[in-house]
Amino acid sequence: MEKIEEAIKAREKIIGKEGSGRFLGSAINLIYPDKPFSFSDIKSMWRGYLSNRKEGDQLGLYVHIPFCFSKCSFCSCYSRTCDSSDIKNYIDNLISHLDSLKDVFDGALFDNFYLGGGTPSIAEEGDLSRLLDAVFLDFKFIGDGRICSELDPFTSSLSKLKMFKDHGFTRVSLGVQSFDGDVLRLNGRGHQTEEMVYRAFSDAREVGFKYINLDLIVGLYGDTPGKLVESFRKALSTGTQKISLYAMQPIKSYLDERFDSDPVKFDRFWQDLLNGSLSEISDLAEKAGFSVPDYSEWYLKMTNCSSWSYQDLRVPRERKEYIMDGPKQFIIGVGENSSSKICGVARYNTTSFSADPEKSSYMGSDIGPRKEMIDYLVSSFSKKNQISLSEFQGMFNRDFLTEFDIGIGRLKELGVIRIDSDAVILLSGEKRERSVHVLMFFDDDDVIRAVKSAYHGDYLDESNSGPSEFDIPGVCGPERPSLESLDLDSPEKMTKWEGVEGEMVLVTSGRALDIIDGSIVGGDERLLSVLSRSGDGLKIKVAADCVLVREYVKEGKIIYEEKMSFDDVLKSERSFVFFVSDSVEREVILMKEMIDVA
Repeated sequence: MEKIEEAIKAREKIIGKEGSGRFLGSAINLIYPDKPFSFSDIKSMWRGYLSNRKEGDQLGLYVHIPFCFSKCSFCSCYSRTCDSSDIKNYIDNLISHLDSLKDVFDGALFDNFYLGGGTPSIAEEGDLSRLLDAVFLDFKFIGDGRICSELDPFTSSLSKLKMFKDHGFTRVSLGVQSFDGDVLRLNGRGHQTEEMVYRAFSDAREVGFKYINLDLIVGLYGDTPGKLVESFRKALSTGTQKISLYAMQPIKSYLDERFDSDPVKFDRFWQDLLNGSLSEISDLAEKAGFSVPDYSEWYLKMTNCSSWSYQDLRVPRERKEYIMDGPKQFIIGVGENSSSKICGVARYNTTSFSADPEKSSYMGSDIGPRKEMIDYLVSSFSKKNQISLSEFQGMFNRDFLTEFDIGIGRLKELGVIRIDSDAVILLSGEKRERSVHVLMFFDDDDVIRAVKSAYHGDYLDESNSGPSEFDIPGVCGPERPSLESLDLDSPEKMTKWEGVEGEMVLVTSGRALDIIDGSIVGGDERLLSVLSRSGDGLKIKVAADCVLVREYVKEGKIIYEEKMSFDDVLKSERSFVFFVSDSVEREVILMKEMIDVA
């Protein structure tokens, strides 16, 4: 790719149209598409790593409990509501999975353990104790690591905190988000009160926790600079050792409801909140003896993992941190939608979770040396606006300026990068532009392959506006099968239309659908947006009692299957990406009535 204009255009195509473009993570998924892993694959990969584990590697265990008392309207995390029987069954499944992994990790020492959600503290004390008994029986931890659980002030209690402490936990993290009652009510979190927060902190100190973290969010609808400053002031008054100030990453429904579907409107609101509060927040932190982050170094907006940390300087920091970044951080995730990383080998998510680990589903991608370096630079540029040259050299034994000379040269030509003695600093500020510039570090061949897959032809042709609801082969495009050939109205039959590489295959049973103006509609007003390698998105309206089933078929056999109700999809705000990957012959999307899969 000779011309810089072509390089920019290709990456702009990956990001998508301004105002409705993809997040950087979704764009990267187009470049490095996921593939299925079996449970046997996962055990084999971990055994391979552990047999050659190197000194300095940090091994962490993450256990996910996805349930919440209610779903906050702003939440982008994977979570859902439930009843007590759901939680008990889920805990049983977690214990089963842990038991299936214990032989793999026999003799391995873990550095960190993180119990997250959702809301882990929503589980009854007895169920939590059963789970933690299994964790600490089957897995061994070093003495100076971080053993931490997330807590909701609403479901926290003195007895639960004592139970965590008795099991060896060193830290708890309370998701407070705001101290303002009106702001909480406007954002679906009206059940939380200020008194609950203070009580939870008092209970945590009473049972002996030295490290207590408190999370706040910047960008909640209804918040003002004054209210945000007051929330920070009250956070300091709890006696917390650390305050994490997270950037809101609004989901589409939140933007639609609160900001007129306008991301620019939200960005202005978000920036006004920071501009009007940051100076006073910093003053409050300094006066309380807390560290203040270097705002010029840390970039808060790009990813949903980014936060500013204010640490009590009087309290010694823990030696080990639970993080996913870097080539020496290895994470085994257990539970629904948990993430795992085996450095130099693979990253994967548990995309469906059942009692039998062999029947659960796992999707991810292989990680070679180049991909691992790209993962690191994306994380570093996302959370900060720079790469440390010495840190990169120490991690990968490579020179960053040499390894990514093409991308650096292009960004220099654009005037959006500065190189200091030990840092490469990205100067672009606007979110979409910044994402395009980060993608300059990706190899041209990988970018072009992804764009061609999505755009069906010459991606540099201005007349090719890209994929849309009206241009998804086999579904909404001119080559789609007829409604008659799909036999949509017959619950007794299911006609499969075989797609080709890169195309979606839609299969329906027992529910009449129709294609209107490029969208598939039918049933009630439930709506699911599906992103495919063949297009930006396909909006599907279906009945609420339908179930989404995603199958991978190879040599005539189903080798992977995932089921989730559309109602659960909507509650979780989860993104589904469907595509035909290189490792399987085809992927099929089924929509069935609940009775068909009961």
